[in-house]
Amino acid sequence: MYRDRFRNTAILASSLLVTMFIFAPEPSWAGCRNSGGGNTGFAYGSQVDGDSVTICASTQSVAPARKSEVKTPVKNTSKNTTSVVSHTPAKTKSVVTVSATKAAAKPVVLPKFLRPATSAPKRVLPFQIAKPAVKVKTKTVVTPAVARVVTKTKTVSSTATKVTSTVIPSAAASQNESAGFTPTAVSASVWPTNQTEPQVPLVFNADALAHFRVGKILGKSAEVMFTPVSLTWNFDDGTTSSGLQVQHAFASEGNYRVNARVVYAVSYRFVGQTSWVNESGTISMLANLNIKVATALGDGEVGTIVQAGEEPALVGGGRVALVGSDCIQRPNSFGCGF
Repeated sequence: MYRDRFRNTAILASSLLVTMFIFAPEPSWAGCRNSGGGNTGFAYGSQVDGDSVTICASTQSVAPARKSEVKTPVKNTSKNTTSVVSHTPAKTKSVVTVSATKAAAKPVVLPKFLRPATSAPKRVLPFQIAKPAVKVKTKTVVTPAVARVVTKTKTVSSTATKVTSTVIPSAAASQNESAGFTPTAVSASVWPTNQTEPQVPLVFNADALAHFRVGKILGKSAEVMFTPVSLTWNFDDGTTSSGLQVQHAFASEGNYRVNARVVYAVSYRFVGQTSWVNESGTISMLANLNIKVATALGDGEVGTIVQAGEEPALVGGGRVALVGSDCIQRPNSFGCGF
């Protein structure tokens, strides 16, 4: 019976362990799906989302198991009762008794001239008083020994230290942090103006350049580099072009919304690293321009009209420029003299 109960308990514990492994959630990287590398002490990754990139970092520290001892003072108080026996030794005492007894009267001898004849007996005068006799008696008194029991209470206090040992298991602590980085907005420009006539070429420029962003993640400095890999122009008339500087002429009148799309490649690194980590995703940034194309724009001096089908000529490798009039006849006109 006990063997079956033990086997059932072991099976239940194994099932619970398997369930825990199956349903244990995967570690979160704060939204970053691309791993950049690192180790268990410091790992990092990235993820592009829209027009920004998120750089994530994770640290994990393991505190080893240790033994903790707690010392608690304990006061022990004990009372001891002590009996003291005192002995009074035997005493010997001598008592002297003095008693007086009446002594016999001592005869008084008369002088010779008053004495009677020798043969006559001696007479005692009646007025003579006899001195009493002193009798001394010595008596020895012995006091027997006496034993006395005296009870005294003695209190003894002592302080001891109780040591309690506790084993603290190892514990793992982790931290996750992320930061978002966005490239600089792209700006676009048109030369000489955004109002022109049909078939008049305009020069379009964009300032997409490689640049950096710096931030801190978990106390470490992170550097993100945005590198332009392509720049595409959409002129809103069904035509496109590519490059930082392009020329375009609109065939017909109208209002056109021109946009420049810059695609940035993203790479990053943390302080102390010499190589860059490339993010697989890219970021696209847009810059918009409004162009108005009409036949009559002012007082008649609007520029040189390029006939349909003609291509603006490039002289000496230069660029096509719009001028307000014939520069030979009117050298001070708009666009002349450069």
